[in-house]
Amino acid sequence: MIRNDFIKTRRRYRTPIVATAIGLCVLAGLALAVTKTPESWPSQLGIQTSTPQPYKSRLESWQLYADPLNYAAKEQAQITDPSKKATLSKISQQPIAEWFGDWNTNVAADVDRYVTAATEARQLPVIVTYNIPNRDCGSFSAGGTTSESAYREWVRAVSSGIAGRAAVVIVEPDATSQLTCLNAVQKKSRFALLNESIVELKKLPQTSVYLDAGNAGWIDAATMSKALIESGVFKADGVSVNVANYYSNDESHAYAQRLLGQLKHTPALGYVIDTSRNGNGTTGISQWCNPAGRLLGRAPEITSDRSGHDGYLWIKKPGASDGTCGGGPAAGQWWLDRALELAR
Repeated sequence: MIRNDFIKTRRRYRTPIVATAIGLCVLAGLALAVTKTPESWPSQLGIQTSTPQPYKSRLESWQLYADPLNYAAKEQAQITDPSKKATLSKISQQPIAEWFGDWNTNVAADVDRYVTAATEARQLPVIVTYNIPNRDCGSFSAGGTTSESAYREWVRAVSSGIAGRAAVVIVEPDATSQLTCLNAVQKKSRFALLNESIVELKKLPQTSVYLDAGNAGWIDAATMSKALIESGVFKADGVSVNVANYYSNDESHAYAQRLLGQLKHTPALGYVIDTSRNGNGTTGISQWCNPAGRLLGRAPEITSDRSGHDGYLWIKKPGASDGTCGGGPAAGQWWLDRALELAR
């Protein structure tokens, strides 16, 4: 009898006890949820979150090509003064871009030769195209092809010389900056040719293309961004800044960042900075043509020290004259005294 009463009693109170226990568990769970920080809620709800990754250069897996037979090395071999030879080694041993233009009688063969040497060294060559019609507005570096069709053919020749191998191409320094000397028809032609050039080069699977965007002291970012868009920059990998100029790295970074702010796009564009001659910054009057007192800048390096930044390059050849100004020889010609000054 006692046993039966006990069983009845246990059955009578089972449901309230279980309900109470469940209620306490629910309250405890709610209390625990309240104590969790907002950051923990997504994971508690089964939502996957990820930590933002730092920017990585598009070129990060490469070492830049240093041509052992570059222009400075050849000049160095002709010098007998040990001190001067040692000074020039600061230039000759660095990776320096190779420029191609109307001086190349067979540009496809010349590009192929250069890229082949870099490929055999398992390094990344940097190439500059510099043959746009009405180049340099008729100034010290005047030249370029004489027609649209000739330029298209020339770009195709450059592309065939690269032939699908890894390369960086800097497209037409100053072409988007020097527009005021062109009439409406010539501007339209230039924008079209730059667009087509980028498209042609980007057909190559391992080619990174950077459209030149002037420098920090020339065209403001808002104006330059419009010219870049007209020129097809969104088809490229990014822009180059400070080519053949002297603005500091901080100034160049700031300018490039302003440009990227104007050029909002997915995927995001990157940029490279020419540091070949900016070791002493600009002159007080922003003189660009063979100014005295300049120094080599930061050595070429593929790095991502800031968002969007793909590397420091030596695009302008240190020791190559800007033109017949400041006592220099013709544009692009070797100038030993200025090279020694830069490398002092």
